[in-house]
This record gives sequence, C-alpha cells and structure tokens, in this order.
Amino acid sequence: MNRVRSKEDELSFPHTRKDAANAYLEGLKECTKYNIPETKPELPVREPFERPIGDPDDPEFKRRVAQAQKENEEHERKREQARQDQGAWENRRILYDQIVYLYLAQPAADEEMRELAAGALPDAMVKVLLDRFQEKGGMRQPKLDTAATPSDATPFLSDAKRRWLLWLSLGILVIIVAASLWRGLRHGRGQRENAG
Repeated sequence: MNRVRSKEDELSFPHTRKDAANAYLEGLKECTKYNIPETKPELPVREPFERPIGDPDDPEFKRRVAQAQKENEEHERKREQARQDQGAWENRRILYDQIVYLYLAQPAADEEMRELAAGALPDAMVKVLLDRFQEKGGMRQPKLDTAATPSDATPFLSDAKRRWLLWLSLGILVIIVAASLWRGLRHGRGQRENAG
C-alpha cells in the first residue's frame, strides 16, 4: 500500500536524511570510477637538491645537469600526483563522514543506512562506511521508542534548522568538490602552457 506523503512527512528529518544520504552515496559511487588509494598517501620526501658543479662546456657536466633536471621533474610529478590523490582521498572521506554524521543523529536508523549503502556501493566501500560509523559511535545507540515519546516533546533542532544544516553541509561539499576540480583544471592548463 503506497501512502501519500504529507508536506510534514517530506520535511521531516528522517525523510530529508534519507534523501541527503542518497546524494552522498551517489558521490561515493562516482568515486569508484577513479583510482583513489585506500589510505591517505604521503607526499614523497625529496633528497636535498645538489646542483652539479663544473665546466658548463664539459659534456659530462651537461649530462649531470640534464639528469638532475630530469630527477627534479620526476619528483615534482610524483609530488603533484600525491597531492591530487590526497585531495581525492580527503573528498571521499568527507562523503563517508557526511553519511556517518547524518545517521548518528536521532532518531537512530542504523539499518536504513546499512540497506541504502548495500544497495548503492560495492561491499568493500560498505564495510569502510560501517567501520567509520562504528568508530564514531554508531550502531550502539538504542532505537527511540516513538510510542513512549510524548508527542509534545521538543526536539533538539527543529525541522527547519535540520534542513538548513543539511543544505549547508551539501553546499560546503559542493564548494569543496568544485574547488578541487577548478584546481585540477588550472593545474592541467599550466602544464600545457609549460609544455608548449
């Protein structure tokens, strides 16, 4: 039986939480298209650069200079790749955490989160999400007995404030992703200009 949702149902926190979780899960599903490392990569450490010393006309000196430049460029390429991997890893972690914090809020809906994640993500990502949820204190919360809760109880946050916080967090996420993409595009344009 399909029940028609009222305007109040559509604006309730459990309903908006589910919608937001689905949006974040779509973002996590998008992450599977990229080769994002499981752990946050470290930036490569550079040995102190030693400039070759010698006669600029000597072929051996020119070879050492060319080798030093090649090593420097290779190190910078690896470092930039590590920076991009760190950014992608961080953005994915933010998506995991947004879902976790949505479901740490009352009323508890641990099973709903698990079902949504299992329907949208590969098993390995579901495990990461559930581990992160448990690490933050989830899956230990007792479910609220709504029958025992007085109907006139005042919630911690009104539905309007919850919606506002939800949209604020979505906006922040969009800004973070847009800034990362813009930085990547700008960096790619700089590389093309340097190559040309």
